[in-house]
Amino acid sequence: MSEEKIIKHAGQAARALMKKENSWSKRIKEFLFEILIIVIAVSITLWFHNWNEHIHEKKLAKDFLAGISEDLKITVNTIDSDQVHYQHTLDYYDTVWRQIMDNRIDKGYVDSESDNLTNMVGFAFDNSRFESFKASGNLRLIKNQQLLQEITRMYTVILPDREMSDRIIFQERRNQ
Repeated sequence: MSEEKIIKHAGQAARALMKKENSWSKRIKEFLFEILIIVIAVSITLWFHNWNEHIHEKKLAKDFLAGISEDLKITVNTIDSDQVHYQHTLDYYDTVWRQIMDNRIDKGYVDSESDNLTNMVGFAFDNSRFESFKASGNLRLIKNQQLLQEITRMYTVILPDREMSDRIIFQERRNQ
């Protein structure tokens, strides 16, 4: 119900009390009837608003979870491709390390594959969707508490730990 109609019914309720020609009981009945109309109208309006808000929040949570799923698929693909990409580097380091330990360094091999020494692209992930959703206070919209805990742990502990590990490893490699 629009504000104008609520104001109209509130005015009618006030006028119902002021009608001198009606008895007190009739005035009270008219007043209560107008108040009842207002209460019902406001209740229906609030119910509709809450229902609409609930639908909107469910859509936000669904869109967030679908987006997080896509983000994590991209992260997994990145990890998989990095694993393939870095395997050559790991093999190089293992081979050179064995040569050093055996005191039989193949200078030609070390020099020919030396670009592996600068192969330092570390793991990175995009947490912007999670941080945005969290900053908006919308994590509360995820009703499955175990899922919420796993997503939060993934973005606040697991992925940052992996990123930090790569930084440490590559810093150690630079130092060596």
